[in-house]
Amino acid sequence: MSTKEKIKQALDTLSEKDLEKVEQLVEALKSKKGRRTKYLKLRDFGGKFDHVNIRDIAYE
Repeated sequence: MSTKEKIKQALDTLSEKDLEKVEQLVEALKSKKGRRTKYLKLRDFGGKFDHVNIRDIAYE
C-alpha cells in the first residue's frame, strides 16, 4: 500500500474538526515548499566591515 493510500484511509476516519487541522497543516507545508531562501539577520556591531561589500575587498 502506498503512502498516499495510507493517508487517504486515515483521513476517512477523522472527524470534521480534525480534518480542518489537517487542511491547515497541508497549506502550511505548501507555503514553506515554495520558500527556498533563508532570511539572514543583519547585525550592526560598529565594525569596519559593517557597511562594506566584503566580496570586493576579498578579491582585490
